[in-house]
Amino acid sequence: MSVVERINGAVDEKQGEIIRLLQSLVQIPTPTPPGLNYDRINVRISDLLDLAKFIAILATEAA
Repeated sequence: MSVVERINGAVDEKQGEIIRLLQSLVQIPTPTPPGLNYDRINVRISDLLDLAKFIAILATEAA
């Protein structure tokens, strides 16, 4: 199985979680002036990055 196939499989496995995290990110209000909700946005982005690392680990372990 190729690396791309392993990554695709790991993403498919986590699809629901990815969608929920992205939905929660785009639902955060971003009014003017900017910066009012950046702390909430940073938490969601951190969650997405953690999930991306987890997917990368799954993909390499499946090798």
